[in-house]
Amino acid sequence: MTTVPEALKEAVRHYQAGNLQQAERIYREIRQVDPRNVPALHLLGLVAHQAGRNDFALHCIGEALRLQPNFVEARLNLGLVLAALGRLEEAVASFRLTLALQPNLALAHHNLAIVLVQQGKLDEAVARYRQTLQLQPNDAQAHYNLGLALAAQGKGDEAVASYRQALRCHPDYALAHYHLAFALKEQGNLTEAIASYHQALRCQPDFAAAHVNLGNALSMQGKLVEAIASAASLKQSCIRQRFSPVAGFSPV
Repeated sequence: MTTVPEALKEAVRHYQAGNLQQAERIYREIRQVDPRNVPALHLLGLVAHQAGRNDFALHCIGEALRLQPNFVEARLNLGLVLAALGRLEEAVASFRLTLALQPNLALAHHNLAIVLVQQGKLDEAVARYRQTLQLQPNDAQAHYNLGLALAAQGKGDEAVASYRQALRCHPDYALAHYHLAFALKEQGNLTEAIASYHQALRCQPDFAAAHVNLGNALSMQGKLVEAIASAASLKQSCIRQRFSPVAGFSPV
């Protein structure tokens, strides 16, 4: 007969393999045997969050935390669920509680920063991204997100430096190439911007926004033939993705 710890291990293997239905089935079976099993409650909530069922995720993870209030991973994931539900103040509070329990948890600093950006609190968000990078210097996503926050503050040079650092950590990071290109274009550096748009498209050939902005940059340089070629590539990209081209894009 399978024991509860063995069942938990099996469910985790399914979850890590992306087999959410199988993982959820096992977690529910564990709860029938042991309704107060904290890991099963937490992980059942995490599966529900991955499936977009955030109200149920909130219930499960909340119950796990009522049984074990200092469960750091559950507190962190509660913040993710609250953010997904648009309950940003509560998400911030959950991430702050996570950091009170484990001050050097880089992911908590990073997730807190993401929500602070959504709230428009850019100064603290930048500080949290920097704290993340002190703990994880090679975190490409944190460098990239720091660049976005710096760009939103109007600090173009610092944003460019952050995007470049993200690309040193992850050279095929299409979004980092794209936003680096956009920032360079804003600075009037069209030649480097065009090179970065090409790099974004090398990493992600169907990147429609990069096609649009590459075409715009080429037109600004008077390279109309190349701009038309980029527009043709955009059309093919849109056909492949089954949507129609729009008038223009701005960084997301």
